[in-house]
Amino acid sequence: MRVLLFGGGAALASLALFGLLPAWQASAVAPAGAVKQQGSSRGASRAGTRSVLIVAQVALSLVLAVSAGLLIRSLVNASNANPGFDAHQKMLVLELVPGMAARDADGQRAFVEEARRQIEALPGVAGTGAGMRIPFGLSGSGATMKAFFPDSRGADGEGVPIHYDPVSDRFFEIVGTRLLSGRAIDARDMQAHARVMVINQTMARRFWKGRDPVGQRVRLGKPDGDFYEVIGVSENSVNAQLGEDPMPYLYTPIGAGDYSELTLIVKTTTDPSRLADPVRRALREVNRDVPIIYMATLSEHMRLATSDQRMTTGLIVSLGVLGLLLVAVGLYGLTSFLVGRRTREIGIRLALGARPRSIFRLVIGRALVLTGVGVVAGGVAAAVATRALRSFLFGVAPADPAAYVIGVGVLVAVTCMAAFLPALRAMRVDPTTALRWE
Repeated sequence: MRVLLFGGGAALASLALFGLLPAWQASAVAPAGAVKQQGSSRGASRAGTRSVLIVAQVALSLVLAVSAGLLIRSLVNASNANPGFDAHQKMLVLELVPGMAARDADGQRAFVEEARRQIEALPGVAGTGAGMRIPFGLSGSGATMKAFFPDSRGADGEGVPIHYDPVSDRFFEIVGTRLLSGRAIDARDMQAHARVMVINQTMARRFWKGRDPVGQRVRLGKPDGDFYEVIGVSENSVNAQLGEDPMPYLYTPIGAGDYSELTLIVKTTTDPSRLADPVRRALREVNRDVPIIYMATLSEHMRLATSDQRMTTGLIVSLGVLGLLLVAVGLYGLTSFLVGRRTREIGIRLALGARPRSIFRLVIGRALVLTGVGVVAGGVAAAVATRALRSFLFGVAPADPAAYVIGVGVLVAVTCMAAFLPALRAMRVDPTTALRWE
């Protein structure tokens, strides 16, 4: 927010300094005074300085317009992308600390199981699931554990670090992540403390390329650790942020040491925000000592996941709009100034038979030339500046041609609108009156 206020304040100050001031100066020049300055070096110097300012303003505005276009397209792509789970369903997301319910793992597990039963009994609840973390959760991509493969993959047999998530039965069903092969972790696995795991598509391709990983066994944690059998392969899902490269990921049944902190997901058949209070009451009835450190609907959770992108997009778009306003006011001021200085010349042209339409094109053309120079400079600057936005872009490249075409089109339209009134006044100059001015 402070960055947005600073940027907006800087843009407004620039607008006042480089746009409103020249426009005010131009409006204060009387036509007769402008004619008298026609051949003066002072008038030429003022016009040259203003032309340089306009070119700089156009260049900066193109950088902002291209950046805004890229970020808007990126935000749209992110909203429509498949994150590997159903991001549009009705759901509540809760971060709990079951470790406050009991010191031992059995007591913590009993709290979670009873909490799920109580919540699933509420009207409007379709089901619940649990995991140590969920996509875009407070812990990001989460922790890693080393996997030791039978063929000793990894540096010197030291194992391969793999991100993992202990989950409950129905987790994949509730979240909406598809199983590509095999089966999901179910209640029997939970009760039997089965040494099984579901891996994602990236892990399957990386370590069992061309083979079916279901039924394969891997040691987890240490070289002589327990074997875990692969029972299913899930589609890739986003973990920390949209646009991240898919990483190997595995899911195991929640074990005895995984209950201290947990994410509970509640799928609903109605507006999930209306069930927030009933869910809180159900959890308090099970154990008042367990705090809810985070609760949000899935839509709110997803908006939070893209908050950095939306804030950056809002900032750049706001500065882009102010930049275009700056260009419009500056071009209007400069064009009015030049028309005032060239009133006698325009009168002579009209007296010698020039058509008003040609005078109109002359004035518009002058403005478009300045814009063209600014576009060339701004295009080079934008090609460099947009590289800094790479981490914020999703599904669009920094050199996306559409963003440049739209940015240039908007600037040309603004130029034509800004120069329209001065050009209209120029084509309506009375040759007789203009020729009398000294």
